[in-house]
Parts: sequence; C-alpha cells; structure tokens
Amino acid sequence: MFLSASNPSRNPNFAPAVVRATISGSTVNVSEVLNGIATATDIPTDAPLTLNLQDPDSMIFNRFGDLVLDSQADGELILVHHLGLTDQSVYHLGLTLNGGATQVDDTIFATATHGVILVSDRDAGVAGIIYSISKNIFSPGVAYSAALSSVGSLDFDTGVITNVVTGMVSPHGMAFIPRQ
Repeated sequence: MFLSASNPSRNPNFAPAVVRATISGSTVNVSEVLNGIATATDIPTDAPLTLNLQDPDSMIFNRFGDLVLDSQADGELILVHHLGLTDQSVYHLGLTLNGGATQVDDTIFATATHGVILVSDRDAGVAGIIYSISKNIFSPGVAYSAALSSVGSLDFDTGVITNVVTGMVSPHGMAFIPRQ
C-alpha cells in the first residue's frame, strides 16, 4: 500500500512525500519511496529539476503501472515509473488551465470507451453533490483532472487542462466507472 503525506509543514519539504506501508502481524512498517525534494525530469522540456512537494495529495496508477501523484497546491503531477524499485524514475508535469498555472485535486483515467466519470463537488449545497459526466465515447487512457471549479481533459505532453465541465464549486474525488 502506498500513502501520500498531504500538506506538510516544511518548506523546503525534505520529508517523504510517498511511503510504502506493509503490515507484519499487528505492526505497520513504513518506508520512503519518494522524497519531497526528489530529482525529476520535466515532461515538456526533458530537463532535470528538483521537486519541492508542498501538497502531495491524490494518487492513482496509470495503465502503464506508473504512480501518478497530484501535488495539489503546487499545481503539478508527479509520475513515478517503477515505484520503489532500484531503477525508479520520477517525472514532473506542471499544470495549466485557461493559460495560467492551476491547482488540481484529483486525476483519473478513462479505462474504457464507454462509461461515466463520477465527481464529488464537495462544497456544493449542504452535503455536496455527486455529478456523473458522460460522453458518447471516451478514449481509454485519457486523463481527466479536477481543477478549481471544473473537470477537464489533461494533455500529458504539455500539462494543459481543457475544460469538459465547468461551474462546480469544489470538485474533488473522482472515479471512472466503465459500462457495457
């Protein structure tokens, strides 16, 4: 099991951003797999950079087995290839929406051509609202991110998010549900 250390109180953040938790009897053992100041390769420029993860948050695995971590307040995604192995490599993708840097709370991937995206609009109404986003056809593997007051498709080459649904209050938890 992997856990993220959301919203640490250090800047720079020298603490673990992602840890592996294993259970042995009644003991949970935790070991670091990604440090908050890890070295990464920027996806658009292919240049090395040093991370300073101030808000590692939601995580998901893409269809290639890479861990995709939203660093929410930093407005970036971190991809970890071969997570926890000796040949682990880390990649950085800065995110933009409408031409400016943006925060994201959750990123998911379409896993089938037909399905729906469920989105929790946490702060809408008294108890929040769950929306269902559907399309005639999805492209499997395409990423969708909750950013500010919208959900958009994400270009993994550039980090550009293109709005699909707008007007939400605070979209957070998302899931793709395939259907026949």
